Amino acid sequence: GSDLFEVDELGRTAAHRAAEYDRGWELHFLLAVERTCRQRHPGALQHQESMLVKRDIRGRTILHVASEAGFRLIVRYLVSVWEETAVDAADVIIAEWSCFDCPPVHRVSN
Repeated sequence: GSDLFEVDELGRTAAHRAAEYDRGWELHFLLAVERTCRQRHPGALQHQESMLVKRDIRGRTILHVASEAGFRLIVRYLVSVWEETAVDAADVIIAEWSCFDCPPVHRVSN
């Protein structure tokens, strides 16, 4: 089997790589599996950081990666469908910069 949260030498998850290569359907699948696992077995992943907010060694979330690559549809998907996920100020700037007509992004309170 494979670990859904496994990271490579650059700290990237499978979700980072899906966002980097414009693989929206793969990204959706990975995030949907994570969400389902968290809903069905809340205690099992309580200490595991979500792929939505996991940062690579350069400090980039999947939202950063998709924005930097210019994949506007993935950015729109992340801020629309996964809007319940709070992001930090850097993510808000990235999302607003790359997708002007996306819905508002929820900020993490500091």
